[in-house]
Amino acid sequence: MRAPIGLVVAAALAWGGPASAQTRFIDPGTQPGFVTLDRMDGVSRVGVQLGLDKLDDVDLSEAFGLRTELYGQVLLAGRRAGFYGQLPFSMLILDGAEDRQALGNLELGGLYVVRRPGRADVVFRGGLALPTADDGPDGIASLFTLGERLTDYPGVTPDTTWLRLSCSPILRSGNLFLRGDLGFDLPFADDGGDDDLMAHLSGGLGLLTGTLVFTAELVNMGKVDGDGELSDRFAHTLAVSLRSAGRNQIHFGAVFPLDEDARGDVWIFSLGFQQVLR
Repeated sequence: MRAPIGLVVAAALAWGGPASAQTRFIDPGTQPGFVTLDRMDGVSRVGVQLGLDKLDDVDLSEAFGLRTELYGQVLLAGRRAGFYGQLPFSMLILDGAEDRQALGNLELGGLYVVRRPGRADVVFRGGLALPTADDGPDGIASLFTLGERLTDYPGVTPDTTWLRLSCSPILRSGNLFLRGDLGFDLPFADDGGDDDLMAHLSGGLGLLTGTLVFTAELVNMGKVDGDGELSDRFAHTLAVSLRSAGRNQIHFGAVFPLDEDARGDVWIFSLGFQQVLR
């Protein structure tokens, strides 16, 4: 949890310092995104994100996961209120066993952006993750590939409708930008569904250099009211990425699980494309 605080401090220092004449400023109209954080912001966009998962002690020909997610959001006139949607699909490919394929939960919702022109936005999100996820043996594909986007855990749980609420400040100063996410996910479970209140507290820092954007991100996601010690109920990932700036953004990134049972044994790579809409 200390890492997001460090990112906030770094952003505060950048916020207070004047930008040089050579600094290229972040364009709020084409605000770059992150790989693992929430996507909702003040920009209309559509995109697709592809994640590749591999266990370190398993040959690629024997087992690996593939996660594909379609997403989009549209800001209405005035670019303050809008709506969004996202839908994941996962595959687990096994050598010598039946492959698994699983659709995730369809998430639909609205967002509202409080703007400080040129410098900061605060994004409020309210949405529903609807129970469209596959259950049974196929559902393991969704869980296997969840590490790429821990923040979207409600997208993989079957037989559960989730109310998703979050607040995300986005700060910009010259060629630096910072995002923080604080969210709560309230489940409404059918028989056998998930019934634990979830929360995420995450942060990311981005740097624009020329036409490329570098990002570093930390996600903390877990159960607020589950059983056991608090440290056992939360999971954490660190991610780094490189993406193109502007209206057409292509990214490549790597996600590193930080928890002891997965650290160093799971390798996750992320590819994606998004188109900023005018």
